[in-house]
Amino acid sequence: MTLGDFCSTPYKPHRYAALEVATHFAQTSKGRPLKIGYNYAYLEALQRHILNNYSPYAAIQKERRNTAFSVSAPTLYRYIQMGLFTQITYSYLPRAKKKKHKGKIHRQNKTNLNHRSIEMRCKAIMHRSDFGHWELDSVIGKAKGHGESVLVLTERKTRIEIILRPKDKTAAETTRCLRYLKHIFGRDYNKIFKTITCDNGSEFADQQAFESVGSMFFYCHPSCPSERGSNENANILIRRKLPKGQTMKKVTQKRSTHIQHWLNDYPRHIFDGKTAFEMFMQELPAMNLHNQQRIVNFFDPHT
Repeated sequence: MTLGDFCSTPYKPHRYAALEVATHFAQTSKGRPLKIGYNYAYLEALQRHILNNYSPYAAIQKERRNTAFSVSAPTLYRYIQMGLFTQITYSYLPRAKKKKHKGKIHRQNKTNLNHRSIEMRCKAIMHRSDFGHWELDSVIGKAKGHGESVLVLTERKTRIEIILRPKDKTAAETTRCLRYLKHIFGRDYNKIFKTITCDNGSEFADQQAFESVGSMFFYCHPSCPSERGSNENANILIRRKLPKGQTMKKVTQKRSTHIQHWLNDYPRHIFDGKTAFEMFMQELPAMNLHNQQRIVNFFDPHT
């Protein structure tokens, strides 16, 4: 690098020396120049999103709301591999584990024969064409801890999320949480929650009490989390905020709501970068709600 080259290079603190060297090399070599150039602000923004548990794809989509400049996900992965970022490396990124896929299962729900099996659920729900069909699960902290869980509700069509913090992992607390939602949504509860599908955990044992609140419950086959696929995918994202094995004693409802808002504002690849909240807002006009603004305020991640 000549003195003239050095003087013409925009100044930036030493922490971005890797980007400066890589950009200068690309510009002076016969190879293709780096698209990012000396755009340090864009680099900082992507790093901030990734440090907030966004995937590289989600970070790009998030920043597209703020600037016209953008790079592709493969390009961003390449920049990370080149060491252009100061606080993130490949090892920091969330990595999805490959799961074994099971074939279609035909068996009776043997955990509780009085529970309404998922086999009785309307087949049309599988197509995700209608809003209001939810999946319910518990995300636990320490397996042997008291009250070490949060309840996660995932709407199948829009992937809008609700995260509640029960006092303990019991059916009575699950009932209390559902009554809380009934209080929040009021006359609109049955329009928002048409059906709820859960597993056979002890915290979901009291079907009669749950349905007295207002929604019809269905139960998955034992050991078949794939029957709540949207719920399971949401749990993977939640684990970035609530790692498995760590205590949840200090997790409050306020913290749970913060994670709920983060998740509902997370750009989704399945929706071409749109968020669950944006998809929910598209469904809103057709719901004919009694108190629409109250429902929007509950889900809005920006309030």
